[in-house]
Amino acid sequence: MTPRTAHPTVLAVAITLMCVLAACGPRSTGDDDKQVAAADAPDSPGEVAGPNAGGAPGDAAATPPAAGDDDVLSGVPQSIPLPARTTPTPPLPDDTEVTYLCADGSDLRVRYAAGLASVTLGVDKVATLALSPEASAEHGGEVYVGQGQGLRRIGGVVEFDPGKGEDAIRRCGEASSTA
Repeated sequence: MTPRTAHPTVLAVAITLMCVLAACGPRSTGDDDKQVAAADAPDSPGEVAGPNAGGAPGDAAATPPAAGDDDVLSGVPQSIPLPARTTPTPPLPDDTEVTYLCADGSDLRVRYAAGLASVTLGVDKVATLALSPEASAEHGGEVYVGQGQGLRRIGGVVEFDPGKGEDAIRRCGEASSTA
């Protein structure tokens, strides 16, 4: 292997290893797979491709993430698209607690019970909001409001508005649920 082709492969392995050691895990957005594939592609027909070409068989740290691996990861900023307002949002049973991971990497927990949503950021309970059928009909999904704050749930995504301006709104994807 020539030194010119060794650098992209070593760099891909090093980045993957850093993520594993930092506990952020591999994440794929489709484009990442193309970049890893391009970095691992051989320059000449006789050359062997791939991060495991010279490593030990089964080296998990050097294996690129599988296509479609879109897990939401705590502490890792990410893009979370807002579903269409017509996306089905089935009601949750009473006393359901859902943990959401937000676009900024933070965690948001919501306990849904008797038409109320109790919102917790980290360890601080920040709001108890009431379901608003009128706002839900207007904006789609389920909308909970109160104290100048709001929470909108559409499918597996929520937007929490703490009432501190548009820049403070958090968009979060469902990570786990007690339902």
